[in-house]
Amino acid sequence: MESILNGIALGAEQMLDPMALLLIMLGTIFGIVIGALPGLTSTMGVALLVPVTFGMTPVQGLSLLGAVYCSSTYAGAISAILINIPGTPSNCSTLLDGFPMTKKGQAGLAIALATAASAIGGFVSNVALLFMAPPLAELALRFGSQEYFLLALFGVSVIASLSERNLLKGFISGTFGLFLAVVGMHPMTGDIRFAMGIPELFNGLPLVVALIGLYSLPEVVENISGTVKQEAAVHQVKGIFGQMMEVLKYKMLMFRATVIGVIVGIVPGAGSSIAGFIAYDDAKRNSKTPETFGTGNPEGVVASETANNAVVGGSLIPALTLGIPGNAVSAVMLGGLMIHGLKP
Repeated sequence: MESILNGIALGAEQMLDPMALLLIMLGTIFGIVIGALPGLTSTMGVALLVPVTFGMTPVQGLSLLGAVYCSSTYAGAISAILINIPGTPSNCSTLLDGFPMTKKGQAGLAIALATAASAIGGFVSNVALLFMAPPLAELALRFGSQEYFLLALFGVSVIASLSERNLLKGFISGTFGLFLAVVGMHPMTGDIRFAMGIPELFNGLPLVVALIGLYSLPEVVENISGTVKQEAAVHQVKGIFGQMMEVLKYKMLMFRATVIGVIVGIVPGAGSSIAGFIAYDDAKRNSKTPETFGTGNPEGVVASETANNAVVGGSLIPALTLGIPGNAVSAVMLGGLMIHGLKP
């Protein structure tokens, strides 16, 4: 414990460097822009700035990349809430209740809850990164093929539970998603599966393309066709800072969502979108009014945003302790660290 506290004190001293603080501010702004624009992911934002860090010290480079990672994960909620298009895959579950809140004229409240929940989830997960990295990394090593299969099966069951009004449609959509994941090169044998001779599909279906097709295009078509009529008032976003304290009503919900986010984050290959949907499903199961989910329930926004931001700290646990990235973003950050001579 003493060595951990000494390390924290040393890190805090280096982070108070004015240049590091400036880079954190600039990285946060850049990350918010990247995250809020649909189709630009956190991975892309961090990857774009890795060459920029070549001339920086390791502390400055990590400050910049970490700020982009955290802020872009949150910022995807802005477009998810306001225009029903997730800025990043992490925020797919946020739009289920975020956009209905906007249509009710509660856009300011939705963004306030998303902002506060994201900050709390990210902060607690980083505390876990500081104090519980070794035991959690050991847990990550215990995941084998059986555990990954059960995790995938659990993901399909979550989809079915979120589609309780029509379980058959939920099962069909989950199965179709598994089929899409099979497209491309087999990770073990190298066989090409269902690519139909298209070279662009050899590495699998691009996530950003799927995200734009499944979420963005239907929303654009609906708006163009005029089938969705919205009052101008619903897009008024005000009173965000004054409403952030509303998140304190959901303490236990945020606690459960943070635990889910950290655990999913340390599992290599899982990702924040999975954590968001699992936390959303957990919130729905434990809610006193589960029938209101999908119609603008603030609990859905809080659970999703707490969990997907808790993945940030969780995904860095195996990356910094074992050299095994928890997701694509932490893999890029790991590469950035190794460029500076830091080898976890």
